[in-house]
Amino acid sequence: MFPASPFGPLAHAGPMTRTVEDAAVLMDILSLPDSRDPTSQAPPQGTYRDEFNREVLGMHVAYSRDLDFASVDPEVAQIVEDAVARIDRAGLHVTAEDPGFTDPLEAFEVMWSAGAATLLDTMPGARDTVDDGLEQVWDQGERHTATEYLQARGVAAQVGITMGAFHERHDVLLTPTVSIPAFGAGYDVPPGSGLDRWPQWAQLSYPFNLTQQPAISIPVGATAAGLPVGLQIIGPRHSDDLVLAVARFVEGLLA
Repeated sequence: MFPASPFGPLAHAGPMTRTVEDAAVLMDILSLPDSRDPTSQAPPQGTYRDEFNREVLGMHVAYSRDLDFASVDPEVAQIVEDAVARIDRAGLHVTAEDPGFTDPLEAFEVMWSAGAATLLDTMPGARDTVDDGLEQVWDQGERHTATEYLQARGVAAQVGITMGAFHERHDVLLTPTVSIPAFGAGYDVPPGSGLDRWPQWAQLSYPFNLTQQPAISIPVGATAAGLPVGLQIIGPRHSDDLVLAVARFVEGLLA
């Protein structure tokens, strides 16, 4: 995490790979300490490559279709629920349960737009080149006060407290990764969808940017149109090894 991101606690370093094993390999590299990184921790005691094959059968897993506030496309939901049913039959104890927090969209957008404005203010001539959607985010970020930003951080902390209690009962949480099927490049939202901005279809992921929990997305199927659908696996803070291990199990089960 160097240089430091203007998006602050929303920014997280992680790999994008074809397999869970490749993700574990890259995590071993990314997790090494660096004196320039103010978020850097002590060297790991083990390796992710050693941990991602560990036994996960018998763990308690929660499944939430929509976190009790997102609007999930029925086809996406069905594909994910079919995968979750297979996971349950294979030996993970899956319980349908929502974590219990309300949509933190407003807090996320305060922090996101403030970060975007901070970044874009450093780019000469950016006003002449950014697209309309990003310029709106820029303008929004410049209007927020420090008090509003800290209030948003407070909301994020409360979501984190709720999730901490939730993980006392459940080792990991499963959700769809994205609430809608993939759409054409070049758009923030699907044309004609009635959505205004991209966080409205990312409601299942940005809460865990706010809480700084590890999460991984793995493919679990495709829509009738051939578009990929992902399953998100979320663990308690600092449990990247657990998330990788569960992902490895699911990857092998659904391959």
